[in-house]
Amino acid sequence: MAKILVIEDQPRVRELLVDILVSDGHEVLAAADGRVGLELYARECPALVITDLLIPGISGLELVARLCQVPGLKVIAVSGSGVTSLEAARRVGATVTLAKPFSVTQVLTAVRQLLGNGPPAGGRLRPPQLPS
Repeated sequence: MAKILVIEDQPRVRELLVDILVSDGHEVLAAADGRVGLELYARECPALVITDLLIPGISGLELVARLCQVPGLKVIAVSGSGVTSLEAARRVGATVTLAKPFSVTQVLTAVRQLLGNGPPAGGRLRPPQLPS
């Protein structure tokens, strides 16, 4: 399956997302803050990133905006802070947004839909450069 990066500061939510994705056959990387998430992205080149919008280290919206500048990268933004945050994430390029609490079905449906239309994991020849 695909390599997916989860960026979530709440350990229980991060573990839940990792468990859901691993049980669906994906290779999953996880970070508790935005800066570590960007480092993991640059090193591992996942096909999909799922990130919370309220994370330490870097603004979630800034993170989404930077990631969405990478051609072909799919980004799912999640937030428990309401519709306004999710709308802002869509404006900066999030492919899909999910409100917390989300269901296993919502996560898997979004991931499967996005990866079905995206490049296979490891399909890039060199790591894409993140905008500064």
